[in-house]
Amino acid sequence: MAAGDQNSLIVDYTNGFLPNQLEAQTLDTLKPLQHVIRQAPLPINPFRLQIADLGGIIIPESHSAAAKRIAAIFQVVYDLGEQQFSVLFDAIVEGLRQYGDKMSLDALMEILSGYAVDDSKNKNATQTVSSKIKPFVLDKPFDFGREGLDWQALFTDTVNRCHIFQLAGLDMHSWRLVTEFVLWISMAICKRRGGKTSRK
Repeated sequence: MAAGDQNSLIVDYTNGFLPNQLEAQTLDTLKPLQHVIRQAPLPINPFRLQIADLGGIIIPESHSAAAKRIAAIFQVVYDLGEQQFSVLFDAIVEGLRQYGDKMSLDALMEILSGYAVDDSKNKNATQTVSSKIKPFVLDKPFDFGREGLDWQALFTDTVNRCHIFQLAGLDMHSWRLVTEFVLWISMAICKRRGGKTSRK
């Protein structure tokens, strides 16, 4: 790909693309740039609403569609039950309505904390969801305060032909979540920017 002037993005959750694992030819040809999540959290916001371009028909993502997408990722990774999924879905919708683009994992935990003392909410399901996602939130894999990631720059960089999102040091649940969120966001961006004359 690099020989054809095509850049690549690798999400490394296996430690297989650490600097000491790469061949000399790979280092010389690709000059891969490591983005180590434990050192510098990714400047992406998985709660940001996506915009779908369906052949020229622009459809912004609704709060409920985004909440369903995000809650489904947590559900798969943590094997959440139906009530836990429902509580998480409600909390994400509330957060998106309240915080908009400023919605974050910390805000999600605050909302769930409020649900835990609300008699109208399922306390057991809320406590289970909170305890399961708390380690991920404490890992702080995303920097919600920074400007968003320049995805275009990753694929037009003529010096570093490969960028590596390095998940070394994260636990299995955390790296699975980061990978899923990165794939969702990158797919949405590619679908929005690609076209019949500029395929992504």
